[in-house]
Amino acid sequence: MDKAAFRGKKSGRFRPGRAGGAALLAFLLWAPVGLGAGWALAGETDRNRPAAHLFSVQLTGSPGVAFTGECSVETAAASEEHSLNGEVPFSRELTGRGLECRFVNGAGGGELTVEMRKNGYLHFRSSTAEPHGEVSFSIR
Repeated sequence: MDKAAFRGKKSGRFRPGRAGGAALLAFLLWAPVGLGAGWALAGETDRNRPAAHLFSVQLTGSPGVAFTGECSVETAAASEEHSLNGEVPFSRELTGRGLECRFVNGAGGGELTVEMRKNGYLHFRSSTAEPHGEVSFSIR
């Protein structure tokens, strides 16, 4: 053991030497600055308004499966409603702060798989094969 690091051992308490105290003080002064820089790099334009994200919604499954869907995109100004209807395969890209979607499988059934990516990273995947089966998600 390093005896220099245990000054004042008579009291039974650990007392770091000057180097330890200086390092702790430097860390305590640096930590809020480093954490603040990390928050800024995470995609915020300022502390109250996160930057817009790129959302990619992909529907796959049994070829020709029909679906109906609705997505609500939260933007800086308001909320935008989008009606998404068709057959798989289907994809759409939307930009905003948040996204909420609901998809319903057609009356004929068949596999319907919904994937959602935020800024290129997969955040949601779910499937249904039930006629009129529902898949929904919400992300900020």
